[in-house]
Amino acid sequence: MSEGAVLGTWWEKTVEYRFVIEAAMAKKCDFAAPLSGAHERSAGDNIFGFADRFILIEFKRDKGQIVTEKSLFKNFEDARRSLCEYEHHVIVYGKVVPSSLATDKQVSDEKIPFELGLGARHYFQRSRIQDGISIDEIEAAIKTPEGDNDDFENAMQTLDKGVCREEFDKYLKLLAKFKKPDERSKRHIAPEEMSYVIGVCSKGKIVSTQLLYEYAPKLFPRLALDKTVLLGGQEPD
Repeated sequence: MSEGAVLGTWWEKTVEYRFVIEAAMAKKCDFAAPLSGAHERSAGDNIFGFADRFILIEFKRDKGQIVTEKSLFKNFEDARRSLCEYEHHVIVYGKVVPSSLATDKQVSDEKIPFELGLGARHYFQRSRIQDGISIDEIEAAIKTPEGDNDDFENAMQTLDKGVCREEFDKYLKLLAKFKKPDERSKRHIAPEEMSYVIGVCSKGKIVSTQLLYEYAPKLFPRLALDKTVLLGGQEPD
């Protein structure tokens, strides 16, 4: 049975909201709102005034959507080899997990309900994938039990991987060189709409957020959605 059949359909925004909820519950932020609205509480260049470290998070609906990122690159394998040492760029995605609210009886009866959880891994994952293999082999490896393991026990651990602003900005310049210059999106949400720069303070809390195309508009300009595509990602007949 597929994950969607267990819980129904969820989207990238659902995963983003789940991330915010878990961050609030873990006392990792002082707001409980979509990340796209969090930065609006500040203004201008002061948005990241209290941030010591920076993280780039890509939200994906589920594990199967991770491989779609390769289409955004001129050569994904070259990018992976060059940038896999950087751990502050991560993917957070939705997955079905046993409910944390299961009762003792449900456990004993092996009727544990499920809920939406979060998986997290490095964007350019390298630890379980050998260098020199093709992107098709990478996709196959991800689908195996050995390649299915996440790099983090929980998504909140990604907040510990931040780097200083100088290092972060350097990485963005390198990343931009590998991206296709003008890749129009045919999805219901453009890729750049789910790429977030997260500012973390010295106490490990989220203090500021901004969409990537707002943080670095010259490197990652916002691209218009294909106007022939309807809401929900369905192409007209």
